Amino acid sequence: MRKLKFVSLLSVVLLAANVVAGASGDPIGFSLDREPDNDSRVKPAKLIQRVEPVYPANELPKKLQDEVYVAFVVNEKGGVEKARAFFSNYDLFEGAAVDAVKQWRFEPATMAGHPIKVRMVVSIRFAAPKE
Repeated sequence: MRKLKFVSLLSVVLLAANVVAGASGDPIGFSLDREPDNDSRVKPAKLIQRVEPVYPANELPKKLQDEVYVAFVVNEKGGVEKARAFFSNYDLFEGAAVDAVKQWRFEPATMAGHPIKVRMVVSIRFAAPKE
């Protein structure tokens, strides 16, 4: 069930990754009450500061490895909002992954030169610490 939930959610997130909402909730560029932008190209968000996750060694055996998928929103200022883990093999890695992603900073995505919110999904890998 967990694997099916992951595949379904990942598909939805990836398809919706570049759909952004304006203040009215309508997708930007699709509003019928305004003229379309001459330059409606979307420039993706660019990671400028990455914080590495901390392996939760006190809570787990040191030989475990995992990959955690984290979905989040990059806001118009390049900050991370609504970060949440939606798949991992071991739940105890999820908190560390989300804590790290919340500290990331981005150059915001833009549409027609204006900063916009975008949804993103990343994979955070945890390797067993070397002894």
